[in-house]
Amino acid sequence: MAATICQETRTVYFPVPKNGSTSLRHLFFKIENGFDFLPFKINGKSQELFWLYGHNRPFARIRVPEGYVKLTVVRNPLARFISNYRSLAADWETHFHETPSLDGFISRINEFARHSPKARFHLAAQSVHLGGDLSYFDKVFRMENLPELADYLTQRSGVEIKLPWTNKSAELDNTASAASMEKIARIYRKDYDLLRPFYSA
Repeated sequence: MAATICQETRTVYFPVPKNGSTSLRHLFFKIENGFDFLPFKINGKSQELFWLYGHNRPFARIRVPEGYVKLTVVRNPLARFISNYRSLAADWETHFHETPSLDGFISRINEFARHSPKARFHLAAQSVHLGGDLSYFDKVFRMENLPELADYLTQRSGVEIKLPWTNKSAELDNTASAASMEKIARIYRKDYDLLRPFYSA
């Protein structure tokens, strides 16, 4: 995903899928424009927020305006994976043609990723979107403490900012065997290493 540059808060936000990125793009749009984003059409084609801010891209350093702060949001890799499962398993755009259990999803994770570009993108490690060194960012917020981000943006903009919550996953059973959880911990080992200051496996 492309970085989001906001003049009003003097920030550059690097989004990560399933780390509140949809809600935060909606928030930055409202900060910049003073109204909520609504999908619209041009020449008969619907345009979404991703069309405005850019779709998925691997991490790349960019030129940051002077005085701007680089920030991002990180999430516990296991919690992020389960959120991905709940979203992807119930999303018709993945074309799974079934709603697998969490154990079933984990056992066939490579198959589902090959089958669906959307699943492959969302299941990619956070390091794909963050790079290998968190010191690049001036501020790193945890998904569990997003109110801290709202307070920070309020301080930088001088306007009270409250976070929206626009992308909630479907309610699915998220229980799985210990072996499945161990498999996910192995798959996302690089993320746990990267996010060691924030989370442990």
